[in-house]
Amino acid sequence: MNLAELAIEKRAVTYFCVFLLVVGGTGSFFRLGWLEDPEFTVKTAAITVPYPGASAEEVELEVTDLIETKLQEMVEIKNIYSYSHPGLSVIKVEILPHYWADTLPQVWDVMRKKIGDVASELPPGAGPPVIRDDFGFVFGFLLGMTGEGFSDAELEEYAKELRKQMSIVPGVARVDLWGVQDKRIYVWYDAVIGYLSATKEWAALQGNPDAWRSWWTDPACRAYYFIGKDNIEFHAIIWPGMLIGYGQGLNLPYDVPSNEYLNVEGRKLSKSRRWMIQMSEVLNRYDPDPWRYAIAANFPETQDVNFTWEDFLRRNNDELVIVISGELTLVTDDGEEVLGPGDCVAFKAGVENAHHLQNRGSEPAVYYDIGGRDPWDVSTFPEMGLEAYTHQEIRFREIRGK
Repeated sequence: MNLAELAIEKRAVTYFCVFLLVVGGTGSFFRLGWLEDPEFTVKTAAITVPYPGASAEEVELEVTDLIETKLQEMVEIKNIYSYSHPGLSVIKVEILPHYWADTLPQVWDVMRKKIGDVASELPPGAGPPVIRDDFGFVFGFLLGMTGEGFSDAELEEYAKELRKQMSIVPGVARVDLWGVQDKRIYVWYDAVIGYLSATKEWAALQGNPDAWRSWWTDPACRAYYFIGKDNIEFHAIIWPGMLIGYGQGLNLPYDVPSNEYLNVEGRKLSKSRRWMIQMSEVLNRYDPDPWRYAIAANFPETQDVNFTWEDFLRRNNDELVIVISGELTLVTDDGEEVLGPGDCVAFKAGVENAHHLQNRGSEPAVYYDIGGRDPWDVSTFPEMGLEAYTHQEIRFREIRGK
């Protein structure tokens, strides 16, 4: 009797077997792993201990035996394999098969405590034990990051931020960064030593080669270094160390006032990225005084500040022109009061018939404007009805309050 004939004659048994296969197959299907790289548990750990200069026999007696003896106290361990090489001890541990992913981390914690207990008994010269128990980690995918125009440090910061965000994604156990550049510290000695060398060159050009000493060796001479916060270590640590090492009793920095960053339109100033303001371009377009006021009013003394052209216009038109021009007295070099409070002509750039305080006829009218016209040539503003005066006709020695 063949199998087909038996199945036909025993239909009830055949139907029952088919039912079991369908039910069992359906249940197994829904419990199958759906990941491209499914999780699996590796129950093996490796412990390595460097012992430079020791022979294989010394490594075996002084390092490997101590660790093996301590690990044998663990009931969770199935097998221990050890390899003693000159200068290196390698121990491999296998855990019993009935310890799965949910209990294995506790086993590794116990093993680490055991090894930590015996670490103090290792001979002098032996390095700390290195434990690797993460062989079960599988990387599901790789991400590459490039950024034209960005430095390695900036790319690393973005990569770290991305790692932080990815680490909180459910199911992600580990995120590693590869290709991170090693950190190095470069010190340009010629950068800060220019303070001293420039003074010596100046003295030589003056025909008195020793004139520099009055600036660098006289205790009454105090040196102040006004810098940005990114140069603090160069002026407060490296440069004083160079001066002390020179051994000629040179004056150390008396004070190093540092400021925060001045950003432009929300971005850090950078010559390499062409994100900067050329002073020559500014002075070709605007008068120096509005520029000085805008920078001084927004100086980064206690925190980073952000310069915007919109704020530059506001400070000139709303503060410098309308408010300050009506509150100041302008005095020439010989002490003659040229303009007093209320004598200035003030107006907003680009706005006709703006605030007109008082003009004293033939006396020079002082005003500020950052429009497209010459801020010192009154003739370019015919709507004001003023005569032409230039900047050179007024020599300001002092601006004092009302």
